[in-house]
Amino acid sequence: MRQSHSFSSRCPYCSSPLIGDREAGELVCPTCGAVLADAMEFEGPDWKAVDPEDKLKKSRTGAPLTFTQHDFGLSTSIDTSGTDFSGNRLNGDGRASAARMKMWQSRLRTMDSKERSTANVLQRILDNAGRLSLPPNVAETAAYNFRQYQKKGQAKGRSSVGLASAILYLSCRQCDVNRSLSEIAHKCGVEKKAVAKYYRQIVMEMGIERVPAASITNHIAKLSNNLAISPRVERLAAELETKVSAATISGGRAPSGLAAAYIYIAAALLNEHLPQREISEKANVTEVTIRKRCKELFENYSISVSLKAA
Repeated sequence: MRQSHSFSSRCPYCSSPLIGDREAGELVCPTCGAVLADAMEFEGPDWKAVDPEDKLKKSRTGAPLTFTQHDFGLSTSIDTSGTDFSGNRLNGDGRASAARMKMWQSRLRTMDSKERSTANVLQRILDNAGRLSLPPNVAETAAYNFRQYQKKGQAKGRSSVGLASAILYLSCRQCDVNRSLSEIAHKCGVEKKAVAKYYRQIVMEMGIERVPAASITNHIAKLSNNLAISPRVERLAAELETKVSAATISGGRAPSGLAAAYIYIAAALLNEHLPQREISEKANVTEVTIRKRCKELFENYSISVSLKAA
C-alpha cells in the first residue's frame, strides 16, 4: 500500500527554507542540518533520457496543450496512410471504412458554427505564421489573443483572413518579432489598409492601452542582412540608434525608415558606397523618406568623425 507524505516548505526547527534532491529521496534543512525525509517516493518518470530527442521518444504523456488548436490539441486524428496498427496495408473495405470514420471524426470535432469559425481562424493563423517564418511563441500568442477577442463577442461577422493577419501583427509587436505591416499583408494576401483597419479595431475593442513599439535595432539587423553589408556598418548604425533620443525623432515615424537612414549615414561615414535606391528597395520605403529622416537627424544632432593616424 502506497503512503504519501506531505512536508512544509520550511524547517519546523529553525524556519529556514528546505532544500533537497527528490530523486535521491532526501529533504534537508541547509541551516540546522535536520533531515526531514530520507526515503521519499520518486515522483518522476520511470525512464531516463540522454537528449531531447530521446525524451520525446520515451515520453508517454502525449502532446502539450496548445492555443493554436480549437480543442487545445486534446482530440485525436485518424491517419491517412491506409495501414493498421501493425503497419499492414488495409484492403479496399478497410480503407473505405477508415475514410468514412475520418470524415465523421472531422465533422464531429466542429459541431457548431462557432467551433468551425474558431478552427478556421486558428488554421489561418498557423498557415500565415509558417509563411512568415514566425517562432512558435508568436503563433501561440496570436491564438490566445484571438480567443480573448472572441470572448468579447467582437469576432463575429469579421473576415477571418483580415482578422488572422491583424492579430499576427499585434502578436509580433508584443513578442518583439520584427515583421512590418506591409510584409504581413503581402504574405497573407490581404491589402495593407485592411490589415491596419482590423489592427486598430482589435486594439481599441480589446482595451489594449499600450502596444510595444517596434524595435529599430531589430529593423537595422534585418535590413543589414538583406543588404549583405559589412558588420562594421551595422555596428555603427546600431550605435547611432542608441545615442539618438526616441522622444524627438522616433515618435510617429516608421521604424523601417529610421533604420534605413541610420544604415545610410553609417555607410557614408565609413566611406562605403551604398545607394539610397538599394536601401529603399530592401527596407520597403521611398528614397524621399530616407532623405527626410537623414535631414531630421542632422538638424537635431551633431555628428562628428575623428580620424586616427595609421
